[in-house]
Amino acid sequence: MNLETAKSFILVILIGSSIILSFGMLNYQTETTPLSEESYEQVDVGGVEKGKNSLIAPNDIIFKSNGNFFGFSETEQREQLYASMQSWTLSDITISVYEERTPSSYEVEIIFPSEIPFELISSMFSVSEENSLPYWSFERIYITFNSDIKSLEVEFVSIDGRERATALINSQENYDQLWSYMTNVESDMFRSYTLMDEAAEDIYIPSGVIELNKATLLYTGIEPSDLRDALFLNPSVVSESTNAGVGITYFTDSRQMQVDSHNLGLEYVNLVSDNPEENSLSEVSILERSILNINDHKGWTADFKLDELGTNPNTVKYRMYYNGYPVFNNSSPDLSIIEQTWSNGQQLEEYNRPLLNYGFSTETSSSLPSGEYIIGQIKSDNDYNQEEVEDIKIGYRLKANTDDRSVVLEPIWYVKTGGHWSAVVLKDSPNQEGGD
Repeated sequence: MNLETAKSFILVILIGSSIILSFGMLNYQTETTPLSEESYEQVDVGGVEKGKNSLIAPNDIIFKSNGNFFGFSETEQREQLYASMQSWTLSDITISVYEERTPSSYEVEIIFPSEIPFELISSMFSVSEENSLPYWSFERIYITFNSDIKSLEVEFVSIDGRERATALINSQENYDQLWSYMTNVESDMFRSYTLMDEAAEDIYIPSGVIELNKATLLYTGIEPSDLRDALFLNPSVVSESTNAGVGITYFTDSRQMQVDSHNLGLEYVNLVSDNPEENSLSEVSILERSILNINDHKGWTADFKLDELGTNPNTVKYRMYYNGYPVFNNSSPDLSIIEQTWSNGQQLEEYNRPLLNYGFSTETSSSLPSGEYIIGQIKSDNDYNQEEVEDIKIGYRLKANTDDRSVVLEPIWYVKTGGHWSAVVLKDSPNQEGGD
C-alpha cells in the first residue's frame, strides 16, 4: 500500500468515526429535565376548569341612597349584576394622588374579599386601553352617576390610600341598568344594611333576622393517586407509606404529599430547594400559574372564589362558596380552602386542598340573629377590639361526617380579626351556637 492510499484509508476511518459520534450525541438525552420544562400527567379529578373572570368576584355590592344602605336579598341577584358588569367598558383611565373622597348621595360600592392587582382590571371589565396601568392593588370600587351625560364614573383606591384610578363608562344602557336598581332599593329585591364604621374600614351588615337554610351535602372522594399523578414528575418511582398511629398516608420522592386518615384533604410540599436568586413572581403571575395548574387536573370541585392574594409572599388562596356565601372550616386539613405557594423559580412549592366532590344536597330551614344584634354583641364583648375588626360576614361552618360521607353546612356569623376568621360567640341568643 503506497502512502497516498494509506492517507485516504485513514481519512475514511476518521470521517466515519466523526459521523458515528455526531449521531450518538444527537440521540443522547440527559435524564435531567430543566425545572421550567417539567411535564406532568394530565388527570381529571372530577371538577371543572375556571378562568380569572369567574374566580375574581365581590362578596358585597352595596347601594347607597341618601345615607341609607341596601344590598340584594338573594346572592344570585348580586352575582347576576356583577356578571353583567363584566361586559361594561372602562375608558379614560386616569391615575392621580388620592384625596379623601366625599361620598355621593347615590353611589354603588363593590367590595372584594381580597386585594386585587389593578393589572387584573381587564379580567373584570372590558377595558378600552391598557397602557401604563399601575401596579398597586385595591379592594373596593366606587361607582357614581353622572345624570347630565348618562354615564357612570368609576373610582379605585389603592390599598395604601395614596393613589386612585378613575374611569368612565360611557353607556346610557349601563347607566340606566344600574340606576334602575338604585331607584328600586325599597323593593323586595333588596334588604336594608347597617353600617359599622368603628372598625378598620366601613363594614356593611344585613339588618333584621336572617333566614338561611342549613344544608347537608353528600360527597365522593378524590383518589389520592390521581393527585399523585398530577403533582409528581415520575409517579412510578413515588413511594407510598402509612403511619399506622395517625393514619396519615405519605407519597414521597423529592416531593412529599400527605393525605389524612379519612382521605378528606391533602398537603403537598416540594422539598427540592429552589434558586433564591430568581426574580420574585408578581401577584398576577402567581394567580395565573395557580389557575393553570389547577385547571390541568380539573381541580375546581366546588364553587371556589379568590380569597387572598398577596397577603403572604407567592401564595394564593381560594375559598369555597355555597349559595353565594363563604364556607369556613377550622379543621386540619382545611376543607374549605385551596391554597398554593409558588417559588421564585416558578415551581409549585406547597398545595393544600380538600379531596371532596359534592353531589346530592338537602336543606332545612334555620335563622340567624340580626345584624344589629351582632354589632351590639361585638361592641359589648371585651374580646373584640372594634378598631381591629376587619370584616363581619354570614358564612357556612363546614363539618364533615365520614360515616355517611356527607358534610353539614351550618349558617353562622363570622368576624375577621388579625387576618383570621372565627365564629362570633353569642352569649345570650337562642338562634346560634358560638365558637368553632
